[in-house]
Amino acid sequence: MKSEIILSDQGDVLFVQNAPFDHIVVRAEFYVESGFLILVYENEDSRMVEYQFQDKSVIDAIVYAPTIILTHVENSELQDGFEVPLIAIQP
Repeated sequence: MKSEIILSDQGDVLFVQNAPFDHIVVRAEFYVESGFLILVYENEDSRMVEYQFQDKSVIDAIVYAPTIILTHVENSELQDGFEVPLIAIQP
């Protein structure tokens, strides 16, 4: 599955993937030291995003964002997203 992080002009952090989410996501956890993003589902299962963040400006934006907007692309169009808490975990 392909995914991408987008930072909006308003300071929002969006996580966009190329397919709908399989389960209801209740929160996202960002591990600052490793740069990994974990999506945690309603049933407490989780999925590590197949992308390691290394860009300092992106990492800083994620660390200070209280929420993340999750969405997907369908028929080449961005679909309505939903917002979940974003927890930055620092060493």
